Amino acid sequence: HMKATKLKIMAIFLTLSINTGFSQNQKSIEGFYNLSKFEMFAKLYLLDNNTFYYMAAFGSVDLEVYGNYIIQDNNLFFQAIDEQTQPFILYARTDKALKDSLAFTYENPNESNREFIVFAADNPWFRNPTAKSYHVDKEYFKIDKQQIDTLKVGYPAHRDKAGNFIKVSSKYTAKIPKGNNDFFFLYNHHYKMRKQVEGIDIQIKENALVIGDRTVKRQDLKKINKEKMMAFFKSQKMFSDTIENKGKTYQRIAMNTSYEQPVLKINKDGILEVVKIYTKDGEENIYGIYHYVDGQLKIIPTMENEFLLGQRKWYFENGQIEEIGKFKNYLQEGEWKTFFENGQLQKVIHYKKGNADGLSKRYFENGQLEEKGKFSKGQKVGKWTFYYKNGNTKKTVFFKDGKWKGEVKTYFPTGQLESVSYHKDTKITSTKYNLTTGKVQQIGAFNAMGEKTGEWKTFYDNGQLKETGNYSNGQKTGEWKYYDEEGKLIQ
Repeated sequence: HMKATKLKIMAIFLTLSINTGFSQNQKSIEGFYNLSKFEMFAKLYLLDNNTFYYMAAFGSVDLEVYGNYIIQDNNLFFQAIDEQTQPFILYARTDKALKDSLAFTYENPNESNREFIVFAADNPWFRNPTAKSYHVDKEYFKIDKQQIDTLKVGYPAHRDKAGNFIKVSSKYTAKIPKGNNDFFFLYNHHYKMRKQVEGIDIQIKENALVIGDRTVKRQDLKKINKEKMMAFFKSQKMFSDTIENKGKTYQRIAMNTSYEQPVLKINKDGILEVVKIYTKDGEENIYGIYHYVDGQLKIIPTMENEFLLGQRKWYFENGQIEEIGKFKNYLQEGEWKTFFENGQLQKVIHYKKGNADGLSKRYFENGQLEEKGKFSKGQKVGKWTFYYKNGNTKKTVFFKDGKWKGEVKTYFPTGQLESVSYHKDTKITSTKYNLTTGKVQQIGAFNAMGEKTGEWKTFYDNGQLKETGNYSNGQKTGEWKYYDEEGKLIQ
């Protein structure tokens, strides 16, 4: 579901430029919300001009995030100001003493990942040649180049066995003012945490926000607090316009996120479609379906009111389709299919309003069914069956609201019954069977902690009782009896 979430957030924030403010029927949620919990201090401020301010403190981390929000179907979505979710903040100056060189300094780089940072001064990409240790506060190096128009920084998407990077699919790009040749990078250590705030699942319920199993009531903003917040949002700067380093003043230069161009292939219908590529973390860069119009590459217009609509396809680099499905109002809808790279069907899931809902099937790469069952509003429900690659049943499980409830049966690869367990309240009873004879091998129960509890019995292959006694919190307790294979008490 990660893909659906990213697509949903991406599509929603395309509307920010045209959907600020509230409609006539939109109820105001302006106010202060105390999100503090356990050892974490957290507050959220929402204003009616579609801006938010979030602050949190936990351990040694003090976090603040601010930006825009919108409301869609009683769901609240955030988008932070760009600079907060970028790992690199760039400053530059002109140093005539450098003559035909470019100088690079980056402060507090990303610790153990610092040696993977790569740069591109126009072209090509190169790695910092001095990055050998992360036990320093700053890195400094120079390259032989007189001036540049564009500077890029990022992480290599793929590396070979020798450690050489192959390409960079995710990067941050800046247009360099003429004459700038001395560059200073500041690392934004908490950018990932700020990015995660954008993905918080929040629903609006009357005068409260619902986050998971918590309901947080709205508190009115005082006029003086609101005025301070409005002034703060006008500035919207987390990092200063200038920075000092060794007595030299550097000016801030904006950086933009960009991606490598996707690999495109023409399908059987003559439509030019995209091949999926990945970022350094293995996450997808998401593109639409493309075609040519009057010689120009255009995206197929499957957007309505800026929301994702219609069919989308993703491809492996060999051109084989990987996933196909439809969106409705930016959410997954109907049947979605995923394939292995060899073209074999991997899974089929049905969706309603972005949640898995209905029959689901998953397959092994040899085409054999691996599991099947039903979802309801994103949760597993009813009977689910799991299979071995040889086609025999591996396990049957009953679910309610996504959790195991009731009977579970497991089977040996030969198809013979291996065990029967039953979940009721906080107790699980279990019966295991012998593979060779099919007779009962063991009977007992587990508590909510997974510890053996109550009476347990173990049997010989001939079905004769072997031992019996009680457990308490996983430990044997009280009287235990042991028998030989003929049923005689021996201890």
